[in-house]
Amino acid sequence: MRDDGLTVLPVFHLGSDLRWLRKYAQIVDYIGLGGMVGKSNRTILDRVFTEFPDPSEIGFHGFGVSSKLLVSRYPWRSIDTTAILMATIRGTSLGGKKERCESRRIEPGIELNLLLENMAAFECGFSRFKI
Repeated sequence: MRDDGLTVLPVFHLGSDLRWLRKYAQIVDYIGLGGMVGKSNRTILDRVFTEFPDPSEIGFHGFGVSSKLLVSRYPWRSIDTTAILMATIRGTSLGGKKERCESRRIEPGIELNLLLENMAAFECGFSRFKI
């Protein structure tokens, strides 16, 4: 695909052999990390970011990363998550007290106000981290 002039983001799935990640790092400076949703990933992520600690040399995009621990622990170049959307679809508010964001159940349904509230609450939860 690169030979056809397309810009692609190779994705390394956690649990795969690290030699693939090393091969990607020889040809690109930005790699997606996938296979993280619903799994405990600290051990493998520790290995990845120990081997590639400088995001200005090799940057990583975390697919499905919404854990404050994972966001704050590693030098991501970018992340994405559907946590805001999924909470809204379930009718759950991520909002709460200003000092401490906490979940609370509300009436089911997707509403713009709930989506905006969840976006603000998610931002509140990550406001102390520089990403």
